Amino acid sequence: MEDNPVRRAVDTIGGILETQIAVRVNYWTLREWLKSGVVPTTRYAVALSEATHGAVSVKELAGLGSGNGDDGDKPRRFQRGRSSVTCLPPGPAVPRFPDTDTAAQAA
Repeated sequence: MEDNPVRRAVDTIGGILETQIAVRVNYWTLREWLKSGVVPTTRYAVALSEATHGAVSVKELAGLGSGNGDDGDKPRRFQRGRSSVTCLPPGPAVPRFPDTDTAAQAA
């Protein structure tokens, strides 16, 4: 089982509510961090690390390894939503306004 640094930080701080108050984030943001195991921005990684009084490093929270340099070469990505978007090919051009010449010729 992989170690989740965000979970360790939340447990160190004293739970989800205390973490929300300490870092000033809402429940759903914290839930996404717990699910991914990574904090997406440096600002929040620093705030969360400071709230743990250094028990969990900023590098661990940012997904850069254990903080001692041994596995910091492969960062984990914070993914939100779909990884790719499929676009439809462009369709035939449709005139935006009806042709006034054709309407005049029909009358």
